[in-house]
Amino acid sequence: MQTELLPAFLHLYHAFGPHSAALPRLLDYFDGDPGRVLESDPDELRKLGCSARAIAATRSRRDRQVALDLEWAETPGNHLICYRDEAYPELLVREQLAAKTHYPELLRQIPDFPPLLYARGDRRLLATPQIAVVGSRLCTPGGAGTAFEFAARFAAAGLTVTS
Repeated sequence: MQTELLPAFLHLYHAFGPHSAALPRLLDYFDGDPGRVLESDPDELRKLGCSARAIAATRSRRDRQVALDLEWAETPGNHLICYRDEAYPELLVREQLAAKTHYPELLRQIPDFPPLLYARGDRRLLATPQIAVVGSRLCTPGGAGTAFEFAARFAAAGLTVTS
């Protein structure tokens, strides 16, 4: 995927949502080129199993969401990590990293993997042993304290804590 296609990839990501198995399938069909997906005939997308709603979503403008993602990714320490290594090489060059996104290989193997991760911090940590802490954004103070204590103990044990 060419670097100028990152906005097209982000457009598709927002059109299909974070847990859509259709996006990786479509990108594979169109040789990894999100621009080709966006330019494709709706009948072709329908034949590939896309719903009418998904097709309509690919046709709606998502410029504001894409601009916000790109702006967020420019903030030091923030990373857009695509399941396709070549989706955003301009970010890799900027950070002088190897040509790998550090997308967690085990995550890529689940049936409904998210095609894009938003990460903050040292993304190389995604290759280390991890534990995910999942909870509520509206938790009680006691729940937040318990989660913090668990996370601190996991980190002290050498695990990378992700959320």
